[in-house]
Amino acid sequence: MNITKNKPERLLPKSTKRRYMLHRKGREPRVKRDVLPSLIIFFNPNQHTVALKEALQCGIPTIGIADTDCQVVKLLTYPVPGNPVGMRSLFFFMELFKTAMDQAYLLRLRS
Repeated sequence: MNITKNKPERLLPKSTKRRYMLHRKGREPRVKRDVLPSLIIFFNPNQHTVALKEALQCGIPTIGIADTDCQVVKLLTYPVPGNPVGMRSLFFFMELFKTAMDQAYLLRLRS
């Protein structure tokens, strides 16, 4: 595959590539932009400070695995103490969040 610097659309997946090409031609892509997530989970909040600040401005609650040296704990709505670098702890938190979301979904279906 020949990748050139002046053709970034080759690096994009098919759906993103279509949106990029529509934007490049001056047409607006058909994407709903007014839908906001109800929660954002950050597994390493130190690397995503810009996204945390945007979520704070939009009023979106955030959950983040905060290490002892995490500088952005004040931006997190629900900081969870843990190790965001270790694979075992990340797997544990992913399973924990998945179980909680499954239970919440089942409760929502019942009511």
